[in-house]
Amino acid sequence: MRYYEGIGDTLEDTIEHMQQISARIEARFSRMKDKEKQAFVHSKMEAILFNNEVNQKIKLLKELAKRNFKRRNPELFATTRSVKLKVERDSS
Repeated sequence: MRYYEGIGDTLEDTIEHMQQISARIEARFSRMKDKEKQAFVHSKMEAILFNNEVNQKIKLLKELAKRNFKRRNPELFATTRSVKLKVERDSS
């Protein structure tokens, strides 16, 4: 709520999303016995999640992790094959 300076300007979706993030973090550290450490770790995780540099790095790594398919023979694609077969059927 502090991040958005109150709830007057936000939609329910934004508030719900923030609650879900908080619940995920809470679920990870709810079994810690020391409540001060638990609160510290919770705030640390929130800071990391909302850090723009961290988010940009995560986005970059996800892009780099995607597979790059090489150009293949277009005859092997199902859509190309089906179009070619349809043209052949129509012409005969």
